[in-house]
Amino acid sequence: MELEKYINLIDQCPDELLTSELGVYDNWRIPLKADFNKVLTDLETSSKYHLRDIGILDDIRTSLIFKEIPRNSDFTGKNIVCHLDYNPGAVILQLTNFFGYTLKNLFFQKEGVLPIEQEKFNILITLHYDRENEIPGITNARAMAEVIKDISGYIQKENLRFCFPDSIGWNHRKDEDCFSRVVLP
Repeated sequence: MELEKYINLIDQCPDELLTSELGVYDNWRIPLKADFNKVLTDLETSSKYHLRDIGILDDIRTSLIFKEIPRNSDFTGKNIVCHLDYNPGAVILQLTNFFGYTLKNLFFQKEGVLPIEQEKFNILITLHYDRENEIPGITNARAMAEVIKDISGYIQKENLRFCFPDSIGWNHRKDEDCFSRVVLP
């Protein structure tokens, strides 16, 4: 599916159908081919995101060994994880310069199922619900959809290689042509 079509569907979709029709849910992933430091700086300098923490993951298989580091640290050769809060709330954006075990297993190791090559991407954005900082009158799914639209605008502006592997709505995951719903450039 093309990005513009997906964004139009988000705008037209009722909040209660965002997950079942468009896959908008917690742990929503966006693989990118981009300069990690530039993306982090661009997000930080926008008025929509605030850096919560930045750290190193020593073991990417478990996500248990997170060591917070100063923003001005040298990231070379390290597995970096950043968490940014979405302003006005409800969503935490996680930015990493590596792919975790789950994404590799689900999308890159199933040959012939989804045309995504891991080598084409070098960073990963994962969107998470922030249940402690919800926006009154806005569903979590709608807040997540707004962040997806914002990141989509950034992707278009910067002309980045991307993929939305989670854009398959839950009602469509068993469809024979379900992978045609994955947003690819």
